[in-house]
Amino acid sequence: MRIGIPWNLQGLTTLPLPKREAFRNFLAALHHSGATLVHDMHISGAAEFESLSTASRQIMLDTDMKLAINTYLSSLATNPQNIHTLRDLIAFTKACPAEEYPYRNVEVFERAERTRPDDRLYWDMLSRDGYFAGEGGVPGALDGYQCDVLLLPALSVTMQTFAAKAGSPVLSLPMGVYPHDTPVEKDGNGLVDVAPGIP
Repeated sequence: MRIGIPWNLQGLTTLPLPKREAFRNFLAALHHSGATLVHDMHISGAAEFESLSTASRQIMLDTDMKLAINTYLSSLATNPQNIHTLRDLIAFTKACPAEEYPYRNVEVFERAERTRPDDRLYWDMLSRDGYFAGEGGVPGALDGYQCDVLLLPALSVTMQTFAAKAGSPVLSLPMGVYPHDTPVEKDGNGLVDVAPGIP
């Protein structure tokens, strides 16, 4: 098996030491088992995608989400709450106590609701989508380097997006743990992100 490791992706150089060591040990075990490791794999569209503005990266996901939700809700044979559009869904979520708004916000839905399918940015990104889904993304890298699979120590937003665009399966396997003297760090929601013993 030929396994490609695209070290050029953002985030891999700043990978925490415990994860980097576990990944390198895993690579050594794969090599020892007979796998061919391709360390110089380059995903040609990654740098371009990562350099796009947040609005450019989000516009397709947001617009397609709005269209898909509107299509789904309008097709329901039974709709007891009369929720027919994303706008209706946002209003219901804000009004229904069980949804715990604003503690649980609807920011992503509201961002999607603001999109328009005739937006120039949407059509510009739609024209680039084939490149990111093909030769500039996962299929192009696998074909260009004659690899069977890509292997990463962390799944970046770029690779999640590229895998989804290509219809590629993704598997996540935690490796390595932070040492016992690691200071506890929390994310923006107050959840523990880094701590002793966490993979």
